[in-house]
Amino acid sequence: MRIDVNSILRSSQGVLLAGDRNASVCDFSIDSRVIKPYEAFIAIKGKRYDGHDFIIDAYKKGVRFFIIQKNSKIKTELKDSVLIKVEDTKKTLAKIAHLARKQVDIPVIAITGSCGKTTTKEMTASILESRFRVLKNIGTQNNEIGLPLTLLRLRKEHNIAILEMGMNHPGEITNLNRIALANIGAITCIYPVHLKYLKDIKNIAKAKWELIRTLRGKERVAILNNDDNNLVRLSKRYKGRIVTFGIKNKSDFMATDIQVGKDQLIFKVNRKEKISLNLIGEFNIYNALCAIAVSRLFKISFDNIRESLSRFKPPPMRMNRIKLNGMILINDGYNANPESMDLAIQTLSNLAQGRRSIAVCCDMLELGRFSKELHLKIGQKIASSGIDCLITMGKEAFFIYEGARRSGMDRSRIYYTKTAKEAASILKEICQPEDIILFKGSRSMKPEEIVKCFISYFTH
Repeated sequence: MRIDVNSILRSSQGVLLAGDRNASVCDFSIDSRVIKPYEAFIAIKGKRYDGHDFIIDAYKKGVRFFIIQKNSKIKTELKDSVLIKVEDTKKTLAKIAHLARKQVDIPVIAITGSCGKTTTKEMTASILESRFRVLKNIGTQNNEIGLPLTLLRLRKEHNIAILEMGMNHPGEITNLNRIALANIGAITCIYPVHLKYLKDIKNIAKAKWELIRTLRGKERVAILNNDDNNLVRLSKRYKGRIVTFGIKNKSDFMATDIQVGKDQLIFKVNRKEKISLNLIGEFNIYNALCAIAVSRLFKISFDNIRESLSRFKPPPMRMNRIKLNGMILINDGYNANPESMDLAIQTLSNLAQGRRSIAVCCDMLELGRFSKELHLKIGQKIASSGIDCLITMGKEAFFIYEGARRSGMDRSRIYYTKTAKEAASILKEICQPEDIILFKGSRSMKPEEIVKCFISYFTH
């Protein structure tokens, strides 16, 4: 959407230092490496980099529209440019995105939850794209930077927006929805994540529920996992429309007749509509049910839903299967919390079916004072699940190793490592043809580096 200088100045209470007050721009960027000449560059100060250090790079690429932060110094004159100075460029990014959002009257679907956000968003988009022009987050651009940048790609041609919302502190989803003005909100599940900041499961539920509490419009709809006790509890006080999905408890969209294969999930919706997913991990049925519930609000036929979901491929590092020299690698390394780790181990155990199974587990982060206890429990789970070998990597993952050892897992089959290279080296030494190997850990641990290093032993 086209945003003019005057609108930016009013919303941000900024000052025009140079350029035409009547100028306007459609596209915005915070990354000088990929910016285009027709985009505006918003210089944001981050933890590692300061965007103001790259203003000259953007200028050399032909950019002539800049938004900078108060007290920032520019080392050279930006000739023939619009230059706006604001108090806080990060907040200004959000305000400009809000301006773009208000220019269009379309349904906005927001998806949050402790697990499955990205997969559910992608499933929902794949279905709705059969009939609508859909705007969605690229990858996991779901925070105070990524969500505004997504909304700034909004165009008049879009019929629907699907926005994933992430958080690890109270109030963050409220702030995101002040920008997005979602009228449909879906919560996939509530699990013990971000305990370092949120302390307990009730606070996590309350923070996720901010999405439902801040939905806009008379026809707002909450789409909720009816098998999640925390969501069931919170939903009793909600006066708006609720649509539920589940497997265990009676729901508006309920999975029945479930069949779990080696590389496929089959189920029926309300005992009628057969759905096939070329995915592993029974938890993906919940993600599909949530996507179906959203899609049916827009009267998408089950024939279209079936077709879209049958072709659906998971996002990177979400239960991705890789065949290597007779082995099957499962890269589920995008992120990890105690519940998703538990589900991944369960999936590995179920898929083994006579194959030897190996779990490669890294730290689960942001668990605060509960970290040791929760890592020990994962080790106990691995020992009791019949997993044949365990390799751990990271300071906290030592307690996964220790939990497995204490639970009686053969010490010759468990390993503690400190680096990806060390973990991959041990895996190479112990692996056998037909092994099925799971890789799982928190994002900053980069479990995919173990995968890459391991694969390199066979491809170079």
